[in-house]
Amino acid sequence: MMKQNRWKKSVAALTMAGVLALGMAAGAAVVRQKITAELRPDITVKVNGKVQDLDKDAISYNGSTYLPVRAIGEAVGMDVNWDSSTQTVSLDGASNWDDVDAYITLANAKTIALEDAGLSASKVTFTKAESGWDDGRPVYDVEFTYNGKSYDYEICAWTGNIISRDGQYWNDNWDDNWGNGNGNGNYIGMARAKTIALEDVGLSASKVTFTKTQGDWDDGRKVYDIEFVSGSTKYEYEIAAATGTVLKREHESWSGGTSSSTAIGVEKAKTIALNDAGLSASQVTFTKAQTDWDDGRMEYDVEFRSGGIEYEYEIDAYSGAILSRDVDRD
Repeated sequence: MMKQNRWKKSVAALTMAGVLALGMAAGAAVVRQKITAELRPDITVKVNGKVQDLDKDAISYNGSTYLPVRAIGEAVGMDVNWDSSTQTVSLDGASNWDDVDAYITLANAKTIALEDAGLSASKVTFTKAESGWDDGRPVYDVEFTYNGKSYDYEICAWTGNIISRDGQYWNDNWDDNWGNGNGNGNYIGMARAKTIALEDVGLSASKVTFTKTQGDWDDGRKVYDIEFVSGSTKYEYEIAAATGTVLKREHESWSGGTSSSTAIGVEKAKTIALNDAGLSASQVTFTKAQTDWDDGRMEYDVEFRSGGIEYEYEIDAYSGAILSRDVDRD
């Protein structure tokens, strides 16, 4: 879920793009010019589906449409100011987007995620709840843990629709929640997806080590993400959950291991991280423990929380060496 840019910054950038289109044209000539443009009262402006009653009409000039900056900025909840001494238009976002009618609130998003998971706020520990931006739309990233398993949600801030579910719980229970391929759902099931990937590459289950088998969403379609290792080669597959079609296949070789090397395993990596932090498994809540690759090297990403402190580790998958550690206090 990448997506750390705040909406106010993104909206400012989008709004200013129109300003810059005009400003740069004037700047290129270094002089003010008179032009012949066409007023367009016939153009309707909508913000998040709501028609805006602007006090100024749009203008068409040289194949482009220009909108009044102040009216558009204020329509999306921004303060618009003009500095005549520097000839500068400034757009500043509000400190809290929850008061903009076009969006659901962060509290709403948390409630939506909890109801989808069948849990109450008193039973979970929230590890992230913030606004972001993804594929041109504002979203809320909501993450929490319950019974040692993580739940990750991305929720559309316009509609409240769940864009994606991820995390350890959903990964472990994908088949139970969305069909297990035995007639209880409309999906082929994880077991069948793994077989399809193995048959495609020409390997048997005994020849590989699966490092990732989880359900995911891609362009509104449920898929299986399957990754495994054989020798010094990593294979990645994305398989359509409904049809079994191979949507993506990739493979790469990495350094750090040989065909005879054996990875230490994620449980060993968790133990190494805990020992380094001076904590026991009973004292922490794991939020991530998975295989990853960095610069062609196989490693484990291990993250956990304890007493308001978040620990993040990267551990070499073969030597068990700690490659990086980060400790962040709330």
